[in-house]
Amino acid sequence: MALLYNSAEPLKKGQNIRPPLGSFFNGQSYYLTLYPEMGNPNRSVLVVKMVLQFQFKNGSGGSWTQGEKESYAHSFVDGVIAVWNEKFRITTTSTIPAQNCRDVGVVFNLPYFIDGWHTDDDFELSVTKVPSTADWQVSTCHYSDGNTTLDSNDLRPETKGASMKQRDAVHEFGHMLGLRDEYPEAKTNLNHTGDTDSIMHKGETVRERHYAPFAAWLNKQFEVAAQLSKSKIEYKVNGKTDMSNALL
Repeated sequence: MALLYNSAEPLKKGQNIRPPLGSFFNGQSYYLTLYPEMGNPNRSVLVVKMVLQFQFKNGSGGSWTQGEKESYAHSFVDGVIAVWNEKFRITTTSTIPAQNCRDVGVVFNLPYFIDGWHTDDDFELSVTKVPSTADWQVSTCHYSDGNTTLDSNDLRPETKGASMKQRDAVHEFGHMLGLRDEYPEAKTNLNHTGDTDSIMHKGETVRERHYAPFAAWLNKQFEVAAQLSKSKIEYKVNGKTDMSNALL
């Protein structure tokens, strides 16, 4: 059951801090808001909101119908949420934050537009239609300019060498969060090359380290409180992982 939160009472909010991938991009790739969890006064929910703009392009697979466009966009969001939502708790042992801010769950909110032009999107996804029987092709995320390039087969599970199959679109979303590739051929993050099941490698498993940027954002929000109280406030994923040991 998805975490429920009171959207009328934001506790903390703001754009993401610079993610591990880094870039010269001066905009934001997503926004975060901390809300009280409904039904549990001792916990809260961090909502990661990213507004998507799908641009569908006709290609060797023919022309997109409106129904196909809507199905693809909906399936992309469903696939991402199924893999990335509510995987770990982010906690702090500090008593400075309010009780409900010490134990945080994470959910993703991915509203989207189909075609057209919108000024409030965070990422534009260009999706080209290819034959359903076409071989797998590499997809890309250009974090620096907020664009991701996909094709119509990128929601198709592919066997890449992990214990489960991987959908390219769900992997590329990790790049949209600012995370780097972990498979050795990419030569970008060589700290986890043996973890083939990782979503940023060749599988679909989100690891504690992939939530570390969210813990870092929470630390930033309570930075002033820590200074005023002359105390240390450290949020960690499952109480043990943060940017200091995530090796992102």
